[in-house]
Amino acid sequence: MKNEEVELINCKDVLKCVETLEHPSRADIAKHLGLSRTTSSYNINKLMELSLVKECESSLSKRGRPGKPIVLNDEKWYALGACFANNSLYFTVLDLNGKIIDKKSVNIEPITFDRFYKILTKNIKYFFDKYSDNILPAIGIGSPGVIDPKTGAIVKAVDLGWYNIPLKQLLSENFNLPIFINNRYRTMGLAEVKQGLGKGYDNLIFIGIGNGFGTAFFLDGKLVLSTNIHTGGIGHIVVDPNGPYCRCGKKGCLYTVGSLAVLEETAKTLLDLPHEKSILDDKDNISMVNIMDAANKGDNLAMDCVRKVADPLRVVIEDLINIINPERIIIGGPMGIYGDYYCKYVSEKIADFYNTTDISIVQTEIDYFGGAIGAAYQVLENKLELVLNKEID
Repeated sequence: MKNEEVELINCKDVLKCVETLEHPSRADIAKHLGLSRTTSSYNINKLMELSLVKECESSLSKRGRPGKPIVLNDEKWYALGACFANNSLYFTVLDLNGKIIDKKSVNIEPITFDRFYKILTKNIKYFFDKYSDNILPAIGIGSPGVIDPKTGAIVKAVDLGWYNIPLKQLLSENFNLPIFINNRYRTMGLAEVKQGLGKGYDNLIFIGIGNGFGTAFFLDGKLVLSTNIHTGGIGHIVVDPNGPYCRCGKKGCLYTVGSLAVLEETAKTLLDLPHEKSILDDKDNISMVNIMDAANKGDNLAMDCVRKVADPLRVVIEDLINIINPERIIIGGPMGIYGDYYCKYVSEKIADFYNTTDISIVQTEIDYFGGAIGAAYQVLENKLELVLNKEID
């Protein structure tokens, strides 16, 4: 192995120590990695030259020895992430510690790919101009649709009518930068793991629910990716063999009985039937937000609608628990963000089914910016290589 390769590995290991250990000193890092003090200090100094870490004032370590803590440098490098959600593009700029430095959202209705791409590229340029030499030379994207992990293309975003769009290639050619792209629900899941309710859990599942269903599986602390573009597609798990036909060709997929559209259609149907007075009677336009809000307030008709779409989801979650047995499941996306009663109902029903409270099913606490936060973390995970390449350029 070449000296350059060994140095890169050592730098990565030292950087990992700074990220995961609690304010380690030079001595702590050397001991943790089994490196000599000289080698450890050499790599720490290299990371300091790159402005990735900094040495703080002296403090006492847990063992009583004085030592200067080595921490991430939050004053130099920033990462940009962008994500499509709620008919808008969301942008976040994070420092190396994941703190939000800047954020912005732009509505893109009416939604076409041309409009999406124009607003996306315009705002990427805006943030790169604004932060200039301080921004890491890469872009993180949380995209709608099924993403080909090899090419970064949108294979299909059925609800938007987008098919075979080479998004990563287009952005790479436009900005001449590395592009880290994933499905938006996977970047939302990454945000949960880094700074949400998934922090501290090695094995968890994030489920994002809106027009469709998206998932992010984390096993042993790592996001599960594969060459199969359909990995994690729970929306096409059959929950009712006698249910309606799905556009995929099967009958009774979760998508056909548990999606946002089904929730809204159910409310319209029940409102046309004889029913007790409901908050929804006064709504001119029935929407997911209105239904969830009414259910959260205890409206019986709205709660009936929510249970109708929550029960199929519960069936799928029970299957996931039997197969994977995660420590935690987080429900997010539009229906998770607004669905207090929805998430509570699913959690309580599953706890009753398994006769245990050990299964942790929780509602997200991160808003629509979550996907952009996770997208920016895709950049942060590659910060060392990005800074080194920038130094070479």
